[in-house]
Amino acid sequence: TIWPTLSETTLSIPLGESASIEITANANSYDFGDYEGSIQITSNDPENPVIEIPVTMSVLYPMAEASVEELYFEESFNSIVYSDFEITNSGNYPLTVNSSLSHPYLSVEQDSLSIEPNSSAVFRVYFNSTLEEIEFSDNLILTYNDPFSRSATVVITCKVVPEVRPILTSIDDVP
Repeated sequence: TIWPTLSETTLSIPLGESASIEITANANSYDFGDYEGSIQITSNDPENPVIEIPVTMSVLYPMAEASVEELYFEESFNSIVYSDFEITNSGNYPLTVNSSLSHPYLSVEQDSLSIEPNSSAVFRVYFNSTLEEIEFSDNLILTYNDPFSRSATVVITCKVVPEVRPILTSIDDVP
């Protein structure tokens, strides 16, 4: 794809007049970064037969990467624990991250965050265990404004196991 395109490639301009040309920069299929080029105008003007106009284009977008694909919690009864992982933006534009979880025992510290270019942020997931012995999995869905990686899934597996010392939840007097 040619990134600087012109609305007109051949013009005839009467003496003493001017014309406008629309220049379009198309960043499709280009990696992020800065690009330089030039537009060369040739004419029948004996004093300026060739005029070179420099053009530049900056392609900006975020690049998201989560440091984990899964989290595992194995906790004792009735505890609140968390696990951290990093989300990195190696692009040159701010990254927006949104998250969603469906299990009621899981939560995140922030539902959304913004990460500046060439930076990372810590993402925290909480597990609030219960008084019952359970095991389940859920998917943490991360959605990004990265045009090449719109989302990522982190599989979360949780298990509540009894402590060595049992917890009494009720006492019945049985003869």
